Amino acid sequence: GGGGAGANKGADSGSDSSSSDDEEVQDVDAEKAELLDTDGQMLGQQLDEGRVGMQTRVSVRNLRIREDTAKYLRNLDVKSAFYDPKTRSMRSNPNPDRNPNELDFAGDNFERYTGDTRRVASQQLYEFAAYDRGQDVHMIAMPTQAERLHEKFTEKQESLKDTKKDKLIDTYGGAEHIEQSLPDRLKFGQTEVYREYAADGSLIKGQETVVLNTKYEENRLVNNHTAVWGSFWHNGKWGYACCCAFLKNSYCTGDAGVAAFAKQKGERIGQSPLCESATQMASQMRETIAKFAKKDEDKAAEEENKVKKVQPGERLEGKGIDDFDQDRLKKALKKEDKLAKTDHSELDDRKRKYNSMGSYEVTEEEMEAYMLKKNRGIDDPLNIKDKKGSGGYDFV
Repeated sequence: GGGGAGANKGADSGSDSSSSDDEEVQDVDAEKAELLDTDGQMLGQQLDEGRVGMQTRVSVRNLRIREDTAKYLRNLDVKSAFYDPKTRSMRSNPNPDRNPNELDFAGDNFERYTGDTRRVASQQLYEFAAYDRGQDVHMIAMPTQAERLHEKFTEKQESLKDTKKDKLIDTYGGAEHIEQSLPDRLKFGQTEVYREYAADGSLIKGQETVVLNTKYEENRLVNNHTAVWGSFWHNGKWGYACCCAFLKNSYCTGDAGVAAFAKQKGERIGQSPLCESATQMASQMRETIAKFAKKDEDKAAEEENKVKKVQPGERLEGKGIDDFDQDRLKKALKKEDKLAKTDHSELDDRKRKYNSMGSYEVTEEEMEAYMLKKNRGIDDPLNIKDKKGSGGYDFV
């Protein structure tokens, strides 16, 4: 009975294993069927015909699978990393602002500097330097020798650095500062202190920021000076404002030094000496501004008292001769007569002198004199001259 039961169990286990194997085979066949195209070939493979006509399957390595993302789709910004469509390469990082530990693709240059790339580059630099110094080293002709010499050179260089460091520590000390490591809070200057500020910038909640004091001395008065060094500046030199002295170790001379400096450099026109207090400078500036304002007011009043000028487009209609100043009108008429007798070639625009600073405005009397002396030609019936003796009937 026991033997029969064991046989039945063995048969059941055998049937279970065979069924599981059949299921795995079916799954593999289903996966292969998904990878087959319409022609019955595997995706990513092509047939290569040999010399004797035999066909072998060759995987195409430059085809992307369905889950792969194109490099040019990593960052759609036009100004991002350059993508070369011919070689399908993007050397720089398309997302330099993201965390490097979270990047799926950091550029093709990232792969170029993996492995022993940096070590080989360092070894090649050593080879160039050694060859310039007369040592026969070649990493391609004799790679073992070049690598051994580079290792010895690196070890000797590190030992020299350590020896120099130990010698400096033995001479000046300070090993305790080198060995200890500062915490990140002090190293990067980051704190988690909570503060709340109002709209005007005042602190509502939290600890106020402590103002750090400088390590230099402040407000220290020496050699009887009443002002600190650096309170006075002239022509690129610092000095004391109390005596206008430029020597830091000089003794204060007070007003005598200020007078001597003003006498040496002279006083500015209309202003106080070069060295004085800010209050005196402000008062002097206010007086100067008031003086210029008064001058402008006097000038404006003088302009108002002047004779009224003819504005552009203004017509002197409805005014008689009695309305004008007779003296000015006589002078204007004489000027027009004199101008009519002069040679007009002198008034040619091509020969007329130009003065950009000169200005001339026509008065009402001059305009009236011009209108009285104006030659109207044939438009004026009284100005028609009888040239043929026909009594003025030339056009009839």
